[in-house]
Amino acid sequence: MALIFINFDNSYQEHQAREAYNRIDRLVSVAHSALIRIRYSEAEQERFRRWFGDYSQQNKNTVWRIINAIHGALRKDIRLIKGGAACEPDDYAYVQGDQIGQTVNIYLCPMFFAAGINGRDTTVGTVIHELSHKLGRTQDHEYGNIACRALALFRPEQARNNADSYLYYCESFQ
Repeated sequence: MALIFINFDNSYQEHQAREAYNRIDRLVSVAHSALIRIRYSEAEQERFRRWFGDYSQQNKNTVWRIINAIHGALRKDIRLIKGGAACEPDDYAYVQGDQIGQTVNIYLCPMFFAAGINGRDTTVGTVIHELSHKLGRTQDHEYGNIACRALALFRPEQARNNADSYLYYCESFQ
C-alpha cells in the first residue's frame, strides 16, 4: 500500500492528508470487523439501523460489499491529488472515473484542508465519502448527520446507497 501525493506544495498539507488516511484505515477496519460480528451483537445491529435502516442479512451484504471494498482499497495504492479542475468553492474532494480495480484518485479541494481531523464532518469522513462513491457507486441522496438518520428511517434503500451514510457509520466508531 502506498499513498501517492501529487501537487502538494508543503509538508504540512501532506502530513494532514497522511494523518487523515491513517485514521480512515483504523475506522474502516473497525467498521469492517463490526460487520463480521454483527449478527451476534444487538449494539452493532442498532448502529447499522441508525445509518442504513432495517438490519437483515441482505441489507448487511449490501453495506458489507462497500465497506469491504473500501477496506481492500486502503491496502492498495491511492493517489491524493491536491486540487483539480472540478473543485467548486464548497467542495471538499471528489473522485473521477468508473474503473474499479484501478488506482483510486482522490482530488482534495481547498475546503478539505480547512476541515478538522477529529469529530464529525472531517477530512477523514470526506475521504470515506469519496471512496464509497468510487468503490460502491454510492450517490449523494442526503448530506449531514440528521438527514442521513432520517434517510435510514424513511428511505432505507437510499441510505444504503448514500455516501454520507458510510461516512457517518464509520465515524460512529471514533
